[in-house]
Amino acid sequence: MKYLIPLLAFSFLIGCDGEKSNERPSKDSPEEAFTKSSYNKRTRLLFLLLILIVPCVSAQEKKSPLRTWTSDIGTKIEAELVSIADGEVTLKTKTGRTLKVPLHKLSKADQEFAAAKSSPKEPTKDAVSVNPNLKHEVKGDEVTITGCDKKASGELIIAAIIEGKPVTSIEEYAFWKCTSLTSITIPNSVTSIGEGAFRNCNNLTSITIPNSVTYIGVYAFWGCTNLTTIKVGAENANYTDVEEVLFNKKKTLLHTYPAGKAGANYVIPNSVTRIWHFSFNGCSSLKSITIGNGVTSIGEKAFWNCTSLTALTFLGDAPKISNDAFNESSPIIYREADAKGWGDTFAGRPVKLISEKP
Repeated sequence: MKYLIPLLAFSFLIGCDGEKSNERPSKDSPEEAFTKSSYNKRTRLLFLLLILIVPCVSAQEKKSPLRTWTSDIGTKIEAELVSIADGEVTLKTKTGRTLKVPLHKLSKADQEFAAAKSSPKEPTKDAVSVNPNLKHEVKGDEVTITGCDKKASGELIIAAIIEGKPVTSIEEYAFWKCTSLTSITIPNSVTSIGEGAFRNCNNLTSITIPNSVTYIGVYAFWGCTNLTTIKVGAENANYTDVEEVLFNKKKTLLHTYPAGKAGANYVIPNSVTRIWHFSFNGCSSLKSITIGNGVTSIGEKAFWNCTSLTALTFLGDAPKISNDAFNESSPIIYREADAKGWGDTFAGRPVKLISEKP
């Protein structure tokens, strides 16, 4: 093909120049002969243009959209960009395999390329516009969400990319007292959620922790009295949820029980060894909690303001506990008869045997 196109073009040109010597003498008038000769030349030139243009168009159509993508640890792959959504890049390899890669796992150059190609996510009907409701700060090659307009209401979507850089963290108290927000979408580029980040967002009903998050600070959801559901991405390496309750991945730490979750009774899984600070903060619907024999420590104000809590049943030995664990709560502590470390009171609350339980 490389040599065929020039050869064909040359042949057509020769045909045009040698037209008089190759054709028999015409019986037509000079004007008619001239017209026919011009028509033949124009036809040949048209064919010539088609020969030259069509391969160029075809080449454009066949141009591969593949590019080399590089991970943050240097791994490379040839793939086509399919889409960018929620901080995740979808790629398609030459073999047709589809890959989904968190934006923050790509090299800086690829993040910038993706940012240039991305388009803003279409907000839902009642979604709050990202700007000007959100405040942010660019720190090096990353963006931190630092605050929110207290008048923002309804659903709020945090963009995965701002100013061409990935959003990687939500600062401490960033959404404090954003009382009219009902839902917040966190992109799969965020790795850190600071302490008290959503404090007193008392109309927030649900939140999803994406796969990318590696750290959630204490009392991140303190005062979220209508929060009923905490969901965690299935591929998150550090956190998980069990029946909408937030745990670490190994389920040894109970991080947060949603304050607005329905139900009067709750049994903490036997895998749990630690109940985190403020974990049952403001759970006013709970009347009874059973704690497995694996729990060895209970954090600060763990059962703070659980106004309906009347019974806390321990199936094992007495764990270490903060003295303020039951602030503004007044449960009776029930224990096994052969359990060790118990006295007449526990963090200021009376202790009785399970056999005395009504």
